[in-house]
Amino acid sequence: MNDDMNKYIEDFLSEANNHIKNMNLTLIDWEKAPDNKKNLQDIFRFAHTFKSISATMGFQKIANLNHAIEDLLDAIRTQKIPLNKCINLLFNCFDFLKESLKEISEGKPEPATETLIQQIKLVLSHDEKQMADLSTLKSLGTLEAVTSIEVKVDRLDKLLNLTKELLINKMRLESLSETIQSSELTATVGILNQTLNELQYHVMQIRLVPVGFVFDRFSRMVRDLAKQQKKQVTLHTEGRDIEVDRSLIDAISESLAHLIKNAIDHGLESSDMRKAKKKAAEGSITLSAKHQKEFVVIEVNDDGAGLDLESIKNIAIRRNLLPTSAAKLEVTNAIFSGISTTEKVTDISGRGLGLSIVKQTIESINGTIAVATEKGKGTQFTIKIPLTLTVILVLLVRQGKQIYALPLNSIERLINISRQETASLLHQEAFVYEQINVPLLRLSVLFREKVVIEERQSIVVLRKEEELLGLIVDTLLTTEEIITQPINPSLRGSKLFSGTALLGSGETILIVDIDELFLCLKSKHAG
Repeated sequence: MNDDMNKYIEDFLSEANNHIKNMNLTLIDWEKAPDNKKNLQDIFRFAHTFKSISATMGFQKIANLNHAIEDLLDAIRTQKIPLNKCINLLFNCFDFLKESLKEISEGKPEPATETLIQQIKLVLSHDEKQMADLSTLKSLGTLEAVTSIEVKVDRLDKLLNLTKELLINKMRLESLSETIQSSELTATVGILNQTLNELQYHVMQIRLVPVGFVFDRFSRMVRDLAKQQKKQVTLHTEGRDIEVDRSLIDAISESLAHLIKNAIDHGLESSDMRKAKKKAAEGSITLSAKHQKEFVVIEVNDDGAGLDLESIKNIAIRRNLLPTSAAKLEVTNAIFSGISTTEKVTDISGRGLGLSIVKQTIESINGTIAVATEKGKGTQFTIKIPLTLTVILVLLVRQGKQIYALPLNSIERLINISRQETASLLHQEAFVYEQINVPLLRLSVLFREKVVIEERQSIVVLRKEEELLGLIVDTLLTTEEIITQPINPSLRGSKLFSGTALLGSGETILIVDIDELFLCLKSKHAG
């Protein structure tokens, strides 16, 4: 069974199970108030819809049983048969349908429904013996194990916040354990740590949402925009089951929506133009998702004309955004600087600001975005986002009297070297790492503290894509799992920090923004 069919099966099962649930609940109410015609009408409606979607999906046996249920309900409606004589038969039909859906979900064939249909036919034939037997028939209904429930988002958020508080208190206990030196306390903290790790894992798991939940939002949008642009466009999705944190959904949705709009408006050619280029008349956009370590990678591909790199380069040079010697990668990335090659501004796009905002949005959730393009063949945007935003691994460092956090996923290596191993390169301190001259920044200089050059220096080698940077700090402390918090309003003027965290000691620390460190290095070079 292909992915598209799996999607439809899942949708069918979800809708069908809802119909069965509603039929059971309504029948219970109807049994209590047999004269209430609304209950009869509601069950009729549920059964009819269930029959239709079953037939559409090719489950004819289930459709036939629902048709028979409709016949039985009609006999009750016309007072040919009293409700009390066949209520257990109805319950048994609903239970059988429930079991049928379960078997289908497990990949088993559709079960036979002839026995129940035959029982309904005997009732409709006014077979008095059969009706007497049915009146005493026991319902087949059983209490099923509940495998899933709906939970309000605010309750999940409260649970997450409580988990954060527990983690913070665990850290305090760890600090206390180191001070007191009690073996019993150490053992207890160890058990607590193990339990909390498992709790944290499961809390994070229930916050995850399949990325297909986001992808499904775009089918109608693509259809409408394509018609508006008088283009033929098909949307394909891959990796729908990949899960992301619920808090990322809105950011992802808005960014993907803009990329798709751009692809339809600028990237994909008209049908006539595609035919002239010996392409399929129908343009294609593919949304895909996959795991990559602790990240989710989402790609937006189109098979359109590709970016007009020559026009982008000329515009960027005129605006002093790029030098005339700019390489292809620099030119391609310039589209995130507010450049538009479109002469006409539409409701969809054209001002050039959209991609700049997309980049800012993705980076605000600690993600990255990159673009690759080939003339005449299409464009690919690659978005890389963390699985979660709430808990991150960091390296704690001391600078002066303060402790700072450096995200562990940006750290290449920790090095301790002598002052003689550093040199000045083009007025910039540097050292040799794996035969490469790596520029150095001193945290003390960035924070405008008194610079003290020790005989031995602790260096954190940071990586951003292909760039390396050595950060000199006073002391390397330890790695820690921290709960990120928004930056204090009083510190928002400083771009060097991306957030704050609370240590077990109760001390609030600042999380250093790695991207900003690299920008500081570039501005230093420019100066």
